[in-house]
Amino acid sequence: MLFLITLVSCGKDGPLGSGGEKKIIYKITPAEKEKYTYEFYNENCSTGAQMFETFFEACDGLVDHELNKECALEDREELFSNAHCPGDFS
Repeated sequence: MLFLITLVSCGKDGPLGSGGEKKIIYKITPAEKEKYTYEFYNENCSTGAQMFETFFEACDGLVDHELNKECALEDREELFSNAHCPGDFS
């Protein structure tokens, strides 16, 4: 048994119908610089709003007890772990 299938495209956008090449236009814009921020608070204290330029600076900030006013230790440790920061939270 022999099957013969013929595919034909019609219309100006088809590969056989237009004879011209399709033009693809890309608009590429530079990525904007990302800031890393966090703030933890509870009824007793607040870390204050912390902002960093890089991921690694933010990770270092999370372990800095003085910067965070000795506040929200467990929350900071959880974020450190979930963000996959390098090193150990200490």
